[in-house]
Amino acid sequence: MIYTVIGNGESRKPIDIDKVQGCKIGCNGIYLHNKVDYICAMDKFWRDKIEKECNIPLISRKINQASQMSLQMFSDGKWRNVDCRFRGYCSGITALDFICSIANKNDEIYLIGFDFDYTGDKLNHIYKDTKFHPKASRPAQKESVFLKQCIDTIKRYPRYNIQWVTDSEQDMGIVSIKIKDYLERVM
Repeated sequence: MIYTVIGNGESRKPIDIDKVQGCKIGCNGIYLHNKVDYICAMDKFWRDKIEKECNIPLISRKINQASQMSLQMFSDGKWRNVDCRFRGYCSGITALDFICSIANKNDEIYLIGFDFDYTGDKLNHIYKDTKFHPKASRPAQKESVFLKQCIDTIKRYPRYNIQWVTDSEQDMGIVSIKIKDYLERVM
């Protein structure tokens, strides 16, 4: 099986998400533009919006009666616990954790739109300047935090074939695959 975890970095612009084969999990507002099998949203705004507007299974954090957070899935109008270690990371890294919890060791897992090599000073987000996302003039986030979370997550799953889809020449400590090679495998 092929799994694709879809972040919101601009590197995914040349990829037609709707043509990608296999299981796809995207983040936040991806359902507004593309069809995916799961959505992961960690902030309350997107979690509540997706819960009301969408019938795609939603992976998110919920606070239970004991004021503890756990990873849960909203599907068919109800929340249920997910058997996946929850770390409180961003949507993209939590989506990777979730996929690793349902994948088998022979499955292929690809990360697209994870733009850790971005070094510009402006926001690098595919939905920038849209109704629900920041302006393009907003300063870029510090990607080193997300990169560390991603590498830590990948290290927890050493038996999985997890590859970062990029055309970067930088070594991020993640096994990488070029976008053209990824497209040949999933289209």
